[in-house]
Amino acid sequence: MSALTLYQQLTQDLKSKAVHPIYLFHGVEEWYVQQAAQLVSQKVLQAVDSPLLPFNHIGLDGRYGDAARIVQEMQTPPFFAESKLIVVSHAPFFAAKKATRKGEDAEVESEESNETPASEQFSAVFKNPTPGVVTVFQADSVNMRLSLSMLAKKHGAVYNFSAVKRNEAVQDAQFLLREALQERGLTMPPAAQQKFLGLIGIDEKAPFVRKLLQELDKLAAFKGYKGAIKAEDIDLLISRSAEAKVFDVTDALSGRDAQKALLALQQLWQDGEEPLMVLSMLSRHFRQLLLGKELLVAGFCPDDAAAKLGGHPFVTGKIVQAARAFNVPELKSYLHSCFEIDHAAKTGQGEPVLGMEMLIVRACKKY
Repeated sequence: MSALTLYQQLTQDLKSKAVHPIYLFHGVEEWYVQQAAQLVSQKVLQAVDSPLLPFNHIGLDGRYGDAARIVQEMQTPPFFAESKLIVVSHAPFFAAKKATRKGEDAEVESEESNETPASEQFSAVFKNPTPGVVTVFQADSVNMRLSLSMLAKKHGAVYNFSAVKRNEAVQDAQFLLREALQERGLTMPPAAQQKFLGLIGIDEKAPFVRKLLQELDKLAAFKGYKGAIKAEDIDLLISRSAEAKVFDVTDALSGRDAQKALLALQQLWQDGEEPLMVLSMLSRHFRQLLLGKELLVAGFCPDDAAAKLGGHPFVTGKIVQAARAFNVPELKSYLHSCFEIDHAAKTGQGEPVLGMEMLIVRACKKY
């Protein structure tokens, strides 16, 4: 189930069903995690008088790790009201920590512990929640094998706002864009929509909804909240994603232009992108180019090859178009070089920045 579908399901459940005493929200798409907490807040606190809200709407930061304080709040009944809401952000209690055993000179990590230190403290209040008290945990990481996570699922509701597949993320983004355009009284031609989403960068492994909405608000303000957003408006105002900038590197490689490719790579460093993250994106891009090239070699037309790749049409179309400038052996060579650079960086035998620069120089020198 996609993150958007899950969010829509939560919206419907809150309208038609009783609230759970415990909610655990987590996942890649942090915008949904935040919005889900707001939905629960509106439901739980709708009947609480305004003067009593400060006593019945408690916000706590889980990074301070004060499980005892959270448990105390969960055990305290609503203050002269029918309901009370506790929101715990950055809750660390549902993520497994490495158990350690001491060696002669240092601690050595062993297998993951199945419990967190807070498990015992929370166990009783999870099993027997205080009437009228609803607790929302927003977690950066969740291990569903932990007993506390399983208790949250058994006695409450757990929502993982993450896309399982890239296609899910793309479909969510397309739907959200159409809905957001309608809400803002704007239109955007299909080709401009493809360009917009391509520049935003839609990835199942990274959040994109907040950026999508923020960039659309920027365009809406520019257009005075009326009319059509055109491709030239997008080119003028939208900041390009790191993924889009990686295209610049491979586009320059396809033209055997080492200087242009190195400048594109340098721009990524100047924008504060982490070298290993860029290497990962570059490796994935080479893999997609290789798949696209193999489909073309197998006799697929460009449109069919792009459809086979899956993902946003703007992105897959560009990949297939770029793949035509390469041959299969060189793409396999680039991909293998990325693996070697990654291994060298993680074993302390090389610097990823230098490795990627050398890859570009070697690739362009061959021609």
